[in-house]
Amino acid sequence: MTVVADATQQWNFDVFLDGKKIGFHQFFVEQLEDDYRVASSAYFKFKLFFFIPITYRHNATEVWRDGCLLSLESETRRRGNETKVTGTSIGNMFLVSHNGETHEIGNCVRSFAYWDPLLLTHEFLLNGETGKYLPVSLDKKNTQSGFKITIKPPSGELLLKYNEDGKWIALEAKVKDLGTMKYTLVE
Repeated sequence: MTVVADATQQWNFDVFLDGKKIGFHQFFVEQLEDDYRVASSAYFKFKLFFFIPITYRHNATEVWRDGCLLSLESETRRRGNETKVTGTSIGNMFLVSHNGETHEIGNCVRSFAYWDPLLLTHEFLLNGETGKYLPVSLDKKNTQSGFKITIKPPSGELLLKYNEDGKWIALEAKVKDLGTMKYTLVE
């Protein structure tokens, strides 16, 4: 792991939908001997089509070792529906459970670890909210103030921005039927 040089790091993002602040997303990474523990928490509240209230909460904990996911636990609540995803590495396989079904998805699984751009360089990434193991392509470009990475899963596209030190500073994504969602780092 390259970006996480300190024993702990934290990212606090304000989240905007078409320019209007709708909530926050926080990430906390701590080193535990040979492992890294990543905890994230998100809360969004907005109105769809100006009158349908949407509340979204997402909490996840991941444990990483040597660039591979050891375990994952997530809980997401959206519009009153709750989704839980768990995953664990056992031997040469990673088992993911979602909605009462368990699937084996291979070894050295990686998730959408925005906080460390090297962990994104994989042909497949695990969506911790849905439990789906998605094929992705990446495009990295240098900028005047650092670099940006575009991640393309089967649907949609994520634009991540990093400063010259490789620290994650922004995220942008077009969300179907909603608009453009942007994460802005709060320092």
